[in-house]
Amino acid sequence: MVPAADRSKTSSTDNGKYRFLLPLGEGGTANILLAVAQGPSGFNKLVVLKTMKRHIAEDPEFRRMFLNEARLAARLNHANVVQTYEIAEHNGSPIIVMEYLEGQPLSKVVARAGKRLALATHLRIIADALRGLHCAHELKDFDGTRLNVVHRDMSPHNVIVTYDGHVKLVDFGIAKLDRSDIRTSTGVIKGKIRYMSPEQLTGEPIDRRADIYSVGVMLWEAATGVRMWRDENDPAIMYRVVNGDIPSPREANPGVSPELERICMKALAPDRGLRYATAMDLEADVEAEIRRLDRVVTSREIAGLMTDLFEEQRIETRGKVEERLRTVASLSAAEVQELESSSIALQALHSPNTRSTTVTVVAPRSRVASAALGAAGTVLVGLLVWLMVKWRAPTFMVASPDAPAATASAPPPAAPEAPAPVPPAETAPTEAVSTTAPAGAAPATAPAGAVPATASTGAAPAAAPTGAAGAKAAAAPPEPTVPRSNHPPPSPDEEPEPAISPSAATSALTSANCKPPYYFDDRGIKKYKPECL
Repeated sequence: MVPAADRSKTSSTDNGKYRFLLPLGEGGTANILLAVAQGPSGFNKLVVLKTMKRHIAEDPEFRRMFLNEARLAARLNHANVVQTYEIAEHNGSPIIVMEYLEGQPLSKVVARAGKRLALATHLRIIADALRGLHCAHELKDFDGTRLNVVHRDMSPHNVIVTYDGHVKLVDFGIAKLDRSDIRTSTGVIKGKIRYMSPEQLTGEPIDRRADIYSVGVMLWEAATGVRMWRDENDPAIMYRVVNGDIPSPREANPGVSPELERICMKALAPDRGLRYATAMDLEADVEAEIRRLDRVVTSREIAGLMTDLFEEQRIETRGKVEERLRTVASLSAAEVQELESSSIALQALHSPNTRSTTVTVVAPRSRVASAALGAAGTVLVGLLVWLMVKWRAPTFMVASPDAPAATASAPPPAAPEAPAPVPPAETAPTEAVSTTAPAGAAPATAPAGAVPATASTGAAPAAAPTGAAGAKAAAAPPEPTVPRSNHPPPSPDEEPEPAISPSAATSALTSANCKPPYYFDDRGIKKYKPECL
């Protein structure tokens, strides 16, 4: 019999709707948890909980950003978009309750499959993701007004391939939409550098065609079988993209068909007016290319590939989940109180009414200190791209809406260590280059529902840019950097995502020759002067 002192605790726990089972990932602002939704007559359903960390939930603007993602995701109802079931809060922290996806990010599928991933299969996965993306782009408010959603982080890391062969688009954490009460600070760039459009890099207003460009990079990599910017670091990538220096896929793989090359280059057009107008238009051309390959790729075929690649990991994960479910089911009334911290009784959601145009989070002192001591490297050249466009030299730093901030004024480390690699799977970060307001370190949050693999970590510091850009970067003094937040270890067969670290901009445009810092070549194309970088 449970003592009277314990009965209140047991009752409180029994009223909890969700029971925590396993951690799936952790970022700077949120935890991703696998949980079970419990109901009458032995009802159990696996769900994913994305919960804000307590110290972040207390910041009004980060709370608004989190809820912005939740409200957008809850309104998306499409077979190729992860489903959001509920938005609520627990102990003052917002929670997003989402569909549990048994699967892996496309980035991990590509890394592990290698040549076993046929071109037609790869294109089928991208085409299905485009369907989900088009649904998001077309989303309307309840009064019929188009919301003009932009995902802003379209990459293989946010496309989940389930073990039963279906494709789901995830992670609208930094999505832009009209009628949102979140306004990104002037000049803030959010996304992954290697999949980012020119207008994102230069801080211009963006629309759905920025996502089209990102999918163009994914198509380029599917066509060639290699990373698009495999030999470039982030500053060099930014310089080339802003100057319209986009390589043809046939340069990397002469076997790419002319039609697939045309599709890639149209999606990657530096002038967004020359890109596909909608994701549906791009998907139609990708479907035509699949038909040209004379292949009919079914979900059963994709499921077979996933079984070949990840069967052992799937069995291991299922075993852990079943063990936890048995443990929860076998608890006595006296023992169940020990799960008090793991049981979540949802309450009505409320949020503050404050507004601000600057998104900032103040981290605890210990986090700031560890950020100053734990990071390394600089990316001065790449971050001066914005200078080339705006003709002025503000202070730059890398930020993310999903992690606590580290101040740019912290002293640089005396002997920085090589940074750990950032896996290109669900733990890959989303970089944001901020030109005005400080924000947080890049996150390492797993997409909702994706179970991270377990492996060891390595080291992969970003390389220095070449030419004039390299000379400028070499001359720059060491700068304070923001470390990546803790994340699950990457899979050993994945190529690490290069890290990007902040740097203080200098007055690089003082000479008369750099006013303006660009010129027009014989073809009328605007080029930036190397000496002005």
